[in-house]
Amino acid sequence: FVPSFLRLGSWNIIMFVCF
Repeated sequence: FVPSFLRLGSWNIIMFVCF
């Protein structure tokens, strides 16, 4: 796992879960 993916992944997951 790379920091870049984790950084963007966290936001994507949060947005996806919210919706």
